[in-house]
Amino acid sequence: ITDVASPQLLFVRHLSPASQGLSPGLAYESRELGEIDPECMLFVDADSSPSGTAGVLFGGAWSGTMSLWEFECPSATPAPTPAPTPA
Repeated sequence: ITDVASPQLLFVRHLSPASQGLSPGLAYESRELGEIDPECMLFVDADSSPSGTAGVLFGGAWSGTMSLWEFECPSATPAPTPAPTPA
């Protein structure tokens, strides 16, 4: 979070390789534009997801695309076995 009175860009994260080297216009024309411009994001639970896996749905303003990024959660790890107590 930056100072509201004096905002600064901290970093840009490119989710698409094309968005790293092409302007949005060129990437759009070549059909390589990816998640460069998320206009809206919506959490989708597993019951509502088309694949049955929870994720985040992104809608792109410039690209006109919809993307679903699914979560891959590791399976639960069993609790460690307590050390035996001396008798």
